[in-house]
Amino acid sequence: MAAIAAIALTVPSAAVAKTETALCYEDTGESACPEKETASHVHYTTLAGAKAKLLTGFITISCDILFLGEKTESEEAPLFIEGEFTYTNCGSCVVEEIEPVVISVIKTEHEKANVTGEGQVYVDCGASSLECLYEGDELLGAGKGPLLSTEVNGEVSIQQQTVYSVEGFFCPEIAKLDVVFTSLEELFIQGAGPHVLHGGAKEPKVTYKTALCKTDEPTPTCLEENKLNSIDFKDSAVEFLTDIFDIQCEGLFSGTVGAAGKPQAINVESKFSGCSNSCVITEVSGGSQLLYELEESTASELAYVTIGNFELFVKCGSAFKCVFGPIEVAGEGQGPLVTSDNGHIFFDRTLLGPSEGLLCPTAEEATLDALFVASNPTYIREDYGKPPTSLCSKDEKSPFCKSENQLKTIDYKDKAVEILTNLINVKCEGLVSGSVGEPGNPLEVKPELTYTGCSGGCFVTSVAGPGKILLQREGVAEEAKATSEGFEIFVKCGTTIKCLLGPEKMAGKALGALTTGDNGHLTFSKVSMGKGEGATCPKEATLDALYVPTSATYIG
Repeated sequence: MAAIAAIALTVPSAAVAKTETALCYEDTGESACPEKETASHVHYTTLAGAKAKLLTGFITISCDILFLGEKTESEEAPLFIEGEFTYTNCGSCVVEEIEPVVISVIKTEHEKANVTGEGQVYVDCGASSLECLYEGDELLGAGKGPLLSTEVNGEVSIQQQTVYSVEGFFCPEIAKLDVVFTSLEELFIQGAGPHVLHGGAKEPKVTYKTALCKTDEPTPTCLEENKLNSIDFKDSAVEFLTDIFDIQCEGLFSGTVGAAGKPQAINVESKFSGCSNSCVITEVSGGSQLLYELEESTASELAYVTIGNFELFVKCGSAFKCVFGPIEVAGEGQGPLVTSDNGHIFFDRTLLGPSEGLLCPTAEEATLDALFVASNPTYIREDYGKPPTSLCSKDEKSPFCKSENQLKTIDYKDKAVEILTNLINVKCEGLVSGSVGEPGNPLEVKPELTYTGCSGGCFVTSVAGPGKILLQREGVAEEAKATSEGFEIFVKCGTTIKCLLGPEKMAGKALGALTTGDNGHLTFSKVSMGKGEGATCPKEATLDALYVPTSATYIG
């Protein structure tokens, strides 16, 4: 359980050690969390009916856990939370924390974080003679914010993490920890502070894959069909400034755009023409690679830009013949929403590096000053990621559903639900009606099932509490995988057939209104309902249903 304590709230990772993290009361996208919305005090607890488990191999210890913590002041990038765990309802065992723990949290990507911590806990199970001190060191958990979690307020999951006994009686040396925590209030995983582009003290923070987009999407991402395949950037007044003389040319960067990445890579060629002072400037590197790295705030349309392997031959008359590079040239990218034209790449007095040749400038005295303008709109976006699945009342013209349009309840109807068995086939009118959870992967719908007007003198009744249907969006189309769980159906036909079917996981498909041409579909096609329980029951039963929503339902 010490391990439990150490893990519950956080997210550190060496790969993102310079990332700033905050737990935020509001969803700010990829912008920094305002100070007034940043959580400084947190409450996390295990899920109702799902206790934390410490599996020792000798005995399984199960407890409800509450964590109360305060954010600590730190100049380091991770978010640190110091707090205490309280263990209750542990059966015949007593579990106590030895001392307060410190947990670090680091955001790894959108609404995700890694969780680490360490601590010790004392476990006394008098009835089983087990009395042990367990220690967890660098325990790792996976944190998800409300937008991705199946829990309304977010979650931290620790699965099969190893803890060790350090002293005690009848103590298995190694134990495994399984636990899922959720916050008592909605906490989004956000950035904690502004990021300074070029020249500032902070380093680039690239959370998502960068993509160049030909359209201004309603979200910070670029859909696959709108990604650019090629680019052309032009500048009619590129300046090469040296301590000998200055050269002005027309410049062109053109090339093919590769797959979205961290960073976005573009194989480019640079050409310079019409240069002043009778100069000729030629790229002699055989092609360079232009890299776009999205600046932290995706709404900013800013990117770090670098050109690798940049090598130029500059010839002016018969005396000035110099080769510069190969070097890496650093600049800045700006999208159309910032520039009000097609977007820019600019280099501000960027050093060209050492030169070779006669009468050549020193390394500190040759610079590139340029502002290239894109020939076509070039928006700086994230690669299209997997948005949380949602049910939407409107066609948003994108895979994302605005919060005000997200459905909270749903009614699906089918006039010909069929329960097919080797004894009798039953056809009924069916209704699936219930509540829709917050957007997530998957989206959870908690409906009640109703069957009326069944054939063959049969009655079909749902006898379990509300089960759930999980919807997981697939690709960018209006399609989601549907999985039903926890439903039990009682079928009674006359005085002979009285059978309980389920609970059985059943796989189906949900389609949105744009795909079906009506209000959308929820389909289960001859899926197994499991073996029936009762006196005269079928060996096999399947469900065949096509439910249609009572109002237009789009999958966002």
